[in-house]
Amino acid sequence: MNPFDEDLLAAYTDGLVSRTPDYAGRLSTLFPDEMAEIAPLAALTETVNRYYEPSSQITMPRAARAALKQRLIAAHEAQQHAAQQRQRWQWAALGASVTVAGALAARAWRGQAARTE
Repeated sequence: MNPFDEDLLAAYTDGLVSRTPDYAGRLSTLFPDEMAEIAPLAALTETVNRYYEPSSQITMPRAARAALKQRLIAAHEAQQHAAQQRQRWQWAALGASVTVAGALAARAWRGQAARTE
């Protein structure tokens, strides 16, 4: 495919997406030979566009949507619980560190006091 045909197909696709009325007819009038050459690709473009139009969106059944919502909420709550547990362990580790540091300081102070006597 040459660059001109690529540009022509891109313009055709833009016309489909923007829903410009009779855009394909105008391109066919301006470039009849080129449009005939890219006709299979233009047909494929129309088919793809039809499947991806907003009016043909896939909708979830209510039960599936409710189940998905519950799973998402449960996953969020599990993440929050894990974060709270990590935070508790961080505080516990900090408390243990302070206790050890205090014990070492007390021992050093007592050792210093025993040497001075």
